[in-house]
Amino acid sequence: MLHASFVKRNQKRVLENGRTRQKSFYDHAMTEEQIERELDNIFTELKYVPEEFPFETGWREDGCTTKMVLQFCQKHGLICHVYHNRVAHGHELESYTPFDANSNTPRVDFFVRDDHCFFYGKKSDDETPCHAKQAISQMWKDPVEEDEDDFKDRELLPFF
Repeated sequence: MLHASFVKRNQKRVLENGRTRQKSFYDHAMTEEQIERELDNIFTELKYVPEEFPFETGWREDGCTTKMVLQFCQKHGLICHVYHNRVAHGHELESYTPFDANSNTPRVDFFVRDDHCFFYGKKSDDETPCHAKQAISQMWKDPVEEDEDDFKDRELLPFF
């Protein structure tokens, strides 16, 4: 999940119709081995112990906890939204958005149901946008600023 979601946007020069153009593409930011090493460190930082709750054996056998994924996203500046059962308002369990996030910031969006994690994304070699991630990003916009009204700047007369 993290390997597929953690991609960076790059550009390359391509020759099309006799002209050189810049073309955007997405590439993995870290290898699977680098992500696994980072999760090993996070496992230790969060003071998890193999064969103790919440693990029956270890994270490599049982999978990551939500806290581990959030910690990874915080360390590497990824947007992360975690939901319970389904993606909808009121079902968000945890979230993290970096201060400098923009439309090119990688996203990790998933929901937890029973003992399983289901994430939204696509392979990095697919150049089409992931519509599920676009929809999720539209759900959590910044709060709307106060609407302008005709009476906002007017002085009111005293009641008495």
